[in-house]
Amino acid sequence: MTEHRILAKNSVDGILAAQNMEFVAEANGLGVLLSGYFTTAANASRKIKKELGIPKTKKAATTMVLGYPKVNYQRSAQREGPDVTYL
Repeated sequence: MTEHRILAKNSVDGILAAQNMEFVAEANGLGVLLSGYFTTAANASRKIKKELGIPKTKKAATTMVLGYPKVNYQRSAQREGPDVTYL
């Protein structure tokens, strides 16, 4: 397993970096899951932070789970146009 960390001065920059990583991963055939549950658990647990190498003074901004999906959809779900009234 390869481990990667995104370090940023604030969580917004970290989340934006993760978003760009998500775009690149999906463009290369990987599936991406953003796990808010694990992010919350990591920030609440000293054991998890220690295992991940996150300093005590820092917090995880987001958690990304990457993998190759077993199912590939050939097209996205059909959607109806928005019901918008312009004033």
